[in-house]
Amino acid sequence: MDRPWVVVAFGGWNDAGTAATQAASLIAEYFDAKIWRTIDGEVFHDFRQTRPAITVMNDFEIVSWPSTAIRVGRWQGQPIVVVDGPEPGLRWRTYCFRLLRRLRKLKPAGLVVLGAMAT
Repeated sequence: MDRPWVVVAFGGWNDAGTAATQAASLIAEYFDAKIWRTIDGEVFHDFRQTRPAITVMNDFEIVSWPSTAIRVGRWQGQPIVVVDGPEPGLRWRTYCFRLLRRLRKLKPAGLVVLGAMAT
């Protein structure tokens, strides 16, 4: 079986303490998942709510705009896909269409969505 499982985590209100996105990042790191595709956040985020991040390195400012990363790695010889990024705030139907269009190419065996709620 060469069909991957997909793990999805979105940052935002459903990611209390960043538990879901940190778990997805650890899975991607553990399985050496590399970026396969991205979804640009330009039309899916209100930048007043989902701000770009600015990092300063060696007197250079680097702006990281919100986007979704689709990473592909391997687990026990089987492919695994990790999808993470901030939860879209705009145009959900278009966003889902673009994400699923990319994932269909991988013919996934299943999908697991991570989330965390504060209680």
